[in-house]
Formats: sequence, C-alpha cells, structure tokens
Amino acid sequence: MPELESELRVLLDKQALYELVVRYARGVDRNDREMVLACFHPDAFVHYNTYQGNAVDFYAQLWAATDSGAGGIPRGQHVVTNALFEVRGDVAYGESYLEGRRAGVGTTRAGAESQPTGPGFPIERIGRFIDRFERREGEWRIASRRVAMEWLPEELEESPLGPGGYKLANFAPTRYDASDPSYERSWG
Repeated sequence: MPELESELRVLLDKQALYELVVRYARGVDRNDREMVLACFHPDAFVHYNTYQGNAVDFYAQLWAATDSGAGGIPRGQHVVTNALFEVRGDVAYGESYLEGRRAGVGTTRAGAESQPTGPGFPIERIGRFIDRFERREGEWRIASRRVAMEWLPEELEESPLGPGGYKLANFAPTRYDASDPSYERSWG
C-alpha cells in the first residue's frame, strides 16, 4: 500500500501543477494580477523575450505598459495543450505547450469592444513554458519559467511589444534533441 500512496501523491501533485499552469493562463487572459502573481514564488525567475529577471518585476513592467497604453498585455487567449510534469518530492519540472492569440495593444483592445487591432494583429504564436516548480509551505508555485517560442509570424519581428522587438532569438532556445532546455534538471 505505501507504493500506491506514493503513486497517488505524485498524480495529485501533477494535477496541481497542471491547474497552476492553466490558472496562470486564465489570470493573464482575464488581467487578474493577483491570480498571476499567486502562480509564482516572490523570488521566481522569468525569461520572456528580452527580459530575464524577477517575475514580480516583469509583470509590474508589463502591467504599467498595459495601463499606459504603451504596449503590455493585449486581449487574447493562452491555450495550454500538452503538459508533462516530473515530480520528485517538493521539486518538479514541467513543459507545457502554448498557443497564444492576441489582439490589440495596451489599453487599446480589439474584440468585445469592436476596436480595430491595427497593423500586425492579431498575434498568433506557439511556444512552450519550461518551468521549475517548488512546493513551499505545502503550496506549488513556479520558481523559474523560461518561455521558448517555436513559431510566430514574421511581422512580429519588428513589433513594438518590447525592447528588441518580439524575435524568436530573444526567447529561450528551442532544440530538437536532448540539449533543449526542457531536459535541464537541478533537483537540489
């Protein structure tokens, strides 16, 4: 029975991790800032486009740009598809496939308000969240996230969505062998 209990614990942990990734997507898409930040540990690291640093600071910058209309998070959807998690005690690694569809920039949003999207929108892209999770005080959160983009349209290469544009080369690398960052593990 102890082996069955151990296997059940891992299954419950994997479900909690999947729900965490989906909750993050919902938080971003609903502009629920509290929900987004609750997905990350306060000292979490994020690598997204040209940004590499603290996750809380990253989202503060994005939301400031969104509120000012100077870019930030446009209306849209994150669709989480394949998700694979590996759990060892209070540390886990995950790779979640992502499809993103966005429309509008900053406070100018297309969609429900029937506002025009402007050139280069809607944005469609596919990528992956490569996450290291830690369970602290009984709660799973993201400790490190690298976003690897697999594909995005050419018109995004020079978009105003961030310093240096929105280029595939700015994201975590994607490789078709065991050197891909999704294989990296540090269980310590």
